[in-house]
Amino acid sequence: MSELLKEDKFTIKLDKEYTLSPVNWNVWAGLENEFDRGLQGAIEQLKSKPINTTISLIYVFLKSNYPDITKEKIGALVNLSNEKAVGDTLGEYLKEVANGIK
Repeated sequence: MSELLKEDKFTIKLDKEYTLSPVNWNVWAGLENEFDRGLQGAIEQLKSKPINTTISLIYVFLKSNYPDITKEKIGALVNLSNEKAVGDTLGEYLKEVANGIK
């Protein structure tokens, strides 16, 4: 697995910089809880529900580092001024996750 995903080095800028969780079993369990088929289910769901799916993915990846974070807060922090940067960061992170499980 990528060293980037083993350490707390991947950040996403919302109202401030948040550190995305390294991928561990808690993250995988969170993906299973949020999406029927884990990461694959999330990727498929991005096509039909891009906003809800993006919020849920960010929530799963932040939850262990920020236990008080909510989906509502994440949704309020993503807007027209930062949505592209948020999407780009999430895309890079997902690519690293996918490459790590090959």
